[in-house]
Amino acid sequence: MIILILGGVIFFGVHAVPSFGLKKQLSERLGRGGYLGLFSVLSTLGLGLIVYGKGSANFVSIWSSPEWSFSVLHFAMWPTFILISWAYLPCNMKRILRHPMLIGVVVFSIFHLIANGDLASILLFVSFGIFALLNILFSKDLVKHANAHRDSIIWDLIGVLIGSIAYFIALNFHQQIAGIAI
Repeated sequence: MIILILGGVIFFGVHAVPSFGLKKQLSERLGRGGYLGLFSVLSTLGLGLIVYGKGSANFVSIWSSPEWSFSVLHFAMWPTFILISWAYLPCNMKRILRHPMLIGVVVFSIFHLIANGDLASILLFVSFGIFALLNILFSKDLVKHANAHRDSIIWDLIGVLIGSIAYFIALNFHQQIAGIAI
């Protein structure tokens, strides 16, 4: 459990840097490439520790998941992957939803939490969900997206295609990706 918590501290700590105004200072000191490189390495390290820590944590049951939760989880993950793909494309959905990635993380967290009632899962999914919600609530880029121009609907459809492909890959390789068979 310690590895999972350490990974969370590293991952969320790195992602909180922009919120505390340290991004500009670090970018000036390390250069843009240095900052992005350090951010990427630490994020990957944190995420790796989270995955390893979750997989190696002792199973401590807090509640029994309802039988329907796994079916609903599978259904909810498809739009989650689409939401996340839209975050990386110049599409209208990014302008309309403002934070498709963060919304996707919230949906991911809620449905995984319902389907997994063990302590490690609760720590993992609650931390991701709360972090995403706080980022949505305290985001300063709402005005930027509100004034964004309309993009071709093709990008929205490409996001659906990419998200669908990513969903089916994750569905079929969940054991290899997350260490947990579904």
